[in-house]
Amino acid sequence: MLRYLVEHALTGDSERLKERSVGFDLFDRDADYDTARYSIVRVAANDVRKRLAEYYVREYPNGAVPALRIQLPAGSYAPVFQRAEAGSAEGPALKPLPAAAAEEPVRTGKYHFSWKLAAIITTVALGSAALALWLRPSPAPYTRSGDARPTVDLLWQQVFHNGRPTCMVLSDANLTMFEEMLGRQISVQEYVQKRFTDIVEAELKNPQQKIFAELLMRPPSTSMADASATRAFGVMNGNRIPTDLVFARDFGTQYFESHNVVLLGSLRSNPWVGVFEQRLHFQSGASENPVQTYFENRSPRPGERKRYAGVWNREGYCRVAFLPNIRRNGNVLILSGTGLSTTAAGSEFITNEAWMRKFRALLGPAARERFPHFEVLLRVDLVATAALNFNIEAWRTY
Repeated sequence: MLRYLVEHALTGDSERLKERSVGFDLFDRDADYDTARYSIVRVAANDVRKRLAEYYVREYPNGAVPALRIQLPAGSYAPVFQRAEAGSAEGPALKPLPAAAAEEPVRTGKYHFSWKLAAIITTVALGSAALALWLRPSPAPYTRSGDARPTVDLLWQQVFHNGRPTCMVLSDANLTMFEEMLGRQISVQEYVQKRFTDIVEAELKNPQQKIFAELLMRPPSTSMADASATRAFGVMNGNRIPTDLVFARDFGTQYFESHNVVLLGSLRSNPWVGVFEQRLHFQSGASENPVQTYFENRSPRPGERKRYAGVWNREGYCRVAFLPNIRRNGNVLILSGTGLSTTAAGSEFITNEAWMRKFRALLGPAARERFPHFEVLLRVDLVATAALNFNIEAWRTY
């Protein structure tokens, strides 16, 4: 939300800085929805104000003055920018900054805005996915009788009901931006070592980029798609299976020894997916110039493609893989896509009874009693990067 408000303020688009417009653009409300009845925008704005205040207190203690401050005045959705300038003997003071002059933009990917603004937005956004879990309407709880989903439950029992707890590994949303700045992908070995500062010093030359990159990799954060997947699994689980939620940056190989593991996110946002890539039929790939992610089909069948590449704002692909872990004493479920939003299609697929019945019918006799280990590739229709519809594109069993 902060990013949305800042970008529209910098471009002078004041019409989008109104409650109804924000609700329509960000929270999927109707264009004429009742703002008096639905307070989602006001609640989110209050959360942004709180996080901004916490950010400046934490990052600038003892009266220190930031080089740039963003404020969201109460009752307004138009951010105000202030830049430090030389002041009296007491030190620098903050001076209001016209929105149009708020930092010279630096080109990065599809967005054009200040590295400093981006660093503040990224840091303040921590926890936004968790907030969304509470703001979204709750679905009907999953039960074993009446409205039960037997096909989903069959898969669920195979994956998770083996006496082990489960660990859900949330993707590192900031890592994708970090890798785009570097122009390459981080290996799982580099990721485990967490020597991001050394990488920045060795590979980035622009001082502003270095500052932003280091701020970017300080706190872990996850995507809205992973938050949605976590929520969907939580509804399915119903507290029946002990479940740990772990950021990819805090995950370790010891979890494979003791837990069933759910890996969320692409290889670019969750390097732990790379541990299993060589065992999979649809393998993750990426190009840096231009930036594009795809799945490589190792041996296409008739009617299948060799490569399934995402197209910005139009289509993407999600791979759902159910396989044994490295020692074959537990299970691994991988939901990874060509973009952050495509992961949501995978979580919908494996928690939806109609889709599971359809997939089981495609598998034929192999799935009469139990689901075999499998991979399925979903084609996802995207509108404004949001996953709307999906279809089964290809699959394999093991």
